[in-house]
Amino acid sequence: MKITSQLATASPNAPNLTFAFDDTVDQYVLGASEIYYTFGSNDHHIKKIKLNMAPSNSGSTVSATISMTLSDDSGNDISSSSYVNVACLAALGQNTYSNVQMTSNLAFGSGESSSPITLDNTTYINEAIMEGFELAYNEDHHLKRIYANVSVSVQQGKSATVTGSDDMYDDSGNSATTKNLQAAYLGTYINGSDSGLVAIEQSYDTGAGLQNVDLSTYLGGKTLTGAAVILKSYDLSFSGDHHMKYLKVGADTVAFDGSTVSFTPMAEMKDDSSHSASGSVTLIIIGTCDPN
Repeated sequence: MKITSQLATASPNAPNLTFAFDDTVDQYVLGASEIYYTFGSNDHHIKKIKLNMAPSNSGSTVSATISMTLSDDSGNDISSSSYVNVACLAALGQNTYSNVQMTSNLAFGSGESSSPITLDNTTYINEAIMEGFELAYNEDHHLKRIYANVSVSVQQGKSATVTGSDDMYDDSGNSATTKNLQAAYLGTYINGSDSGLVAIEQSYDTGAGLQNVDLSTYLGGKTLTGAAVILKSYDLSFSGDHHMKYLKVGADTVAFDGSTVSFTPMAEMKDDSSHSASGSVTLIIIGTCDPN
């Protein structure tokens, strides 16, 4: 029995991912580690932006089709250079891993909640993970602000629900008319590293630079066997109305060593005229270790 993680990259021309593990997958979640959406060489108005993950599991394999949309009203679409780094966290060992609760593919509207997730006992780690979002104007417009976030509410020993909100708007009162979210839930029934994983949340502003996060306080003397950094929320704003050339949110170049997870937070959005947005991302830093 163990918990492990893998990272794979999807693009508009290569949307299908396969995560192959060395034992039967009992439970799993997917999450967006890094999102890079671009129109390519030019900026444009925006009408729709969407990320969707369609996961499935068979035996020791988790598969997912990653759908990526960025478009305006004039036929300009997402560039093939766009990508999403997808983290898959899996509990291995058929019907044997009772330390964790992993539930993927929870879909709901902005300001709404997922269906309740039944819990077997009191949970210690409770995290909502972003798997996808959908925002669309009724026609294309400039962009001033865009955001998406997910969170979890727990009735201890009974159930958990995931909720969240997302929106985009310009400086003239136009806001998204379609607003949806997709998320996952991650919980542990054992306190501390005995469950096989530890997790903390951290928020980072635009330009935060390389981070080295020490998880030794939570590991209880254990060494990391793996790590993942997954997006929980992002919020980016221009000073006024602008076109969009690209959006990049999440964590770049994730690595681990001993008890430390390193990565560079990404909270960027730019047009083609040297206008840069500022804002923040909230990331879930997850370390796996040998359970007791």
